[in-house]
Amino acid sequence: MARPYSDRFILGLKCADSSKPGVRLAKICVKYGISATEVSKKLCVSRVTIHSWFRGGEVRNKNKNNIEAFIKSLETRV
Repeated sequence: MARPYSDRFILGLKCADSSKPGVRLAKICVKYGISATEVSKKLCVSRVTIHSWFRGGEVRNKNKNNIEAFIKSLETRV
């Protein structure tokens, strides 16, 4: 079972730059309770990469479309 996101991480997201695709991804994952491990498998990248994106790290162009499609799929299923 995946560990829940820490309170510190969640508080940090409130101040994070939502214009970054990784931060938007993090916010949606917290909202829907999706672990970084699940996201890494869906997007075919490492967990370390996911955590970097969650904290505002650079996302390559080829992954930006995948992130947007993943977010859209989550938002439309609810």
